[in-house]
Amino acid sequence: MERPHGKRAVHGLLDRATQLTNLKRETPCLEPPTREAALKTTALAATILFAHGQTTERTVTAAERLGRALGVTVRVLPYWGELTVEMDGAPVSQIVPAKPLGVDMGRVLAVTTVIDQVCDGTLPAEALRLASFSVRSMRRACC
Repeated sequence: MERPHGKRAVHGLLDRATQLTNLKRETPCLEPPTREAALKTTALAATILFAHGQTTERTVTAAERLGRALGVTVRVLPYWGELTVEMDGAPVSQIVPAKPLGVDMGRVLAVTTVIDQVCDGTLPAEALRLASFSVRSMRRACC
């Protein structure tokens, strides 16, 4: 089976991100998540980014930006094999296993697109959690 090249490959990745952002039509506007839910959602998004090939710096930046959009200030501490997401001003943190062993930029693009929409206010925060679970079940973009 031949892999798509050039514009066809990029178009395929953008289609995958668009499928996830269509969740906003299905999800009603809900109240902001609790601090614990915001922490778990931020940790989940950071884990997907980190495990699927996003750079460490961009993973940290995206997670901290998402935390602010969800109403919490978080600090992401990446280690090989795990991420620690701490919430400022609270004795709560989330340690999640995250081994950056494979690259799937389709998943990275999809989660980044959804994070951007949550941060811009065009997608409800709960849709991010639903989209993140959908990303985990996506087929790989290539091979």
